Amino acid sequence: MPRSAAAQAGLQKGDLILGIDGRPLGSWDEISPTVAAANGRPLTLTVARQPAEGMTQGTELELTLTPQWSTRKTIFGEDEKAWLIGIGPLGSVRVEELGFAEALRTGLVQTWRLVDLTWQSFVKLAQRVVPADQVGGPIMIAQMVGQQAEQGLVGVLGLAALISINLAILNLLPVPVLDGGQMLFCLIEMLFRRPVPQKIQEWGMRVGMALLLSLTGCFTITGDTTDTSPEGKQEEPEKQHLTADVDETQVWQRTAGAPWTGGEPQTVSADFERISGAAAQGMTVGQELLLLDFMDCYYQSVADLRVIDPAVLFADSEETLYHKNIWHGLCVIRKLSPIDLTMTSYSYYLRCVSITPSEETEGDVDMVLRENNVVYFKGLNSLPSEQFGIKHTFTLRGEGDDWSIVKHWSDDNPYYSADYDRTTHQDKNFPAITDYIEARRDLPREGLSVTAAADHPYDRDAARAYMLTWVGKRNPAFMAYDDYGGNCMNFGSQVLAAGGIPMDTNGGYETGWYWYSGGQSTLPWVNVGSFRDYVAAPRVSGLVAVADAPYFSGETGDIITMGVDEPANHTTVILDAITDENGNVVDYLLCSNTADLRNFPASAYYYTNRQLIRIIGWND
Repeated sequence: MPRSAAAQAGLQKGDLILGIDGRPLGSWDEISPTVAAANGRPLTLTVARQPAEGMTQGTELELTLTPQWSTRKTIFGEDEKAWLIGIGPLGSVRVEELGFAEALRTGLVQTWRLVDLTWQSFVKLAQRVVPADQVGGPIMIAQMVGQQAEQGLVGVLGLAALISINLAILNLLPVPVLDGGQMLFCLIEMLFRRPVPQKIQEWGMRVGMALLLSLTGCFTITGDTTDTSPEGKQEEPEKQHLTADVDETQVWQRTAGAPWTGGEPQTVSADFERISGAAAQGMTVGQELLLLDFMDCYYQSVADLRVIDPAVLFADSEETLYHKNIWHGLCVIRKLSPIDLTMTSYSYYLRCVSITPSEETEGDVDMVLRENNVVYFKGLNSLPSEQFGIKHTFTLRGEGDDWSIVKHWSDDNPYYSADYDRTTHQDKNFPAITDYIEARRDLPREGLSVTAAADHPYDRDAARAYMLTWVGKRNPAFMAYDDYGGNCMNFGSQVLAAGGIPMDTNGGYETGWYWYSGGQSTLPWVNVGSFRDYVAAPRVSGLVAVADAPYFSGETGDIITMGVDEPANHTTVILDAITDENGNVVDYLLCSNTADLRNFPASAYYYTNRQLIRIIGWND
């Protein structure tokens, strides 16, 4: 299965699993209980791989993977949570010759399993878990025999055994026309020392026959005549995605004052500027007030997790809808957080970098601003969360000193991450975004452990000290990659190195992990996806880490990668774990570069597809 633990570990179609953690496997049925017993800890699979084309000999290799806590369908179609590695049987049948005693024992075990399965089927049918149209009669049996015949004699004999056991169990039901009914009459005779009156037996036979005929009419005929062709199938109901109600009734009102009257532009005074650099760049009072209005409208929206309509700030409705959608999505994500992400207060600082005439439309003005902010989320109990250096690009249009926003873009996480469709006015990724939140809610939080060991432990205190020193700025000892796709993984690698992890200079550009200079660094040092691959690859010396570890088992200095389709767009480092009253981890406080954040809750991010990489230490 794509994106499963098995796929990430490199397991391929046709691989034969010989053993798990050094214990040989006798059959496919042993895999599921073995994975469940591991309770999320990493497993080592011994795998036999078929020979490549042109080769005569296959290979045997060991793959390490971490089971994922996911939803699967039971044989009755019910959803259940379980530890999964994302594999399924190929469908081939292996014929194994057994001695008489072993064959007898295996036959009894398989018969009992079928008896138990048949009884569960009756119970699920009564509970309406199994639909009535799944029960069939002679026509359906004939179809199934034909299907099994295509697979060979073994399949036909297996179906015959299943039908025989079903009939045996049905025949034992306490219905008078069946053997079970006769056994009931005999039991009554034994208890009361006289036979059941003939008249009662006759009436019992009639009632039993009527019951059997009714069941035949209600189930068997229905099942046989149900149209199973693609044209006859009903469309499945659309999947319901997790969401939250976000109020959008309030409308923003512009700040009152002379600038909105269309008077002559007034340049901001250096003595009274509220945006740093506004006077030096020639910003007008009307432009400054518009930008401050925009920022306050945004922050008041996300502070209360409601969307205030900013239409009065924009030149056209398309840009208004875009911002409302982005803000709405962020509010939904934060409302679904395990901690309270409404804000008790916020403050921001804006610095004007440049003001230039727009190259697209004469008279319009392009502006670039940088923002720092501090917000106080209610769920963090007065602990500040900080962001640094957020870039905003505005295009403004005005008459006199009355200005409106034509376009706005930001490299802040919500704007940068969304894939906005201007036809549907929706983020294309949004159903998947909340699906990841829903899946994480069901992940276990208790009894999590990672068994990997290293010769030297990771110095988490040193890692913590480094990230607090350099978050929001760049260490001049390293090249910054902000203009080359982002500095987040570079920052994460620096934190690991500060925690004692030695650089791996043995590998090449794609397989090593080191940085000497801008021209001498490897992909895993600076690229999120390459680092994930590096962690998952087996090695004797150097970094010891667990890729895709149980999400809520993280500690200070561990890495969380995140993204949309894959958790490979952004790297963050855990500063602290947020725990509930029972000491179980519910969220993390993160530090990162590119999106420069300190003490920022993971659940406040727009990226919701996340992977935990546990850093254990390093080997000699």
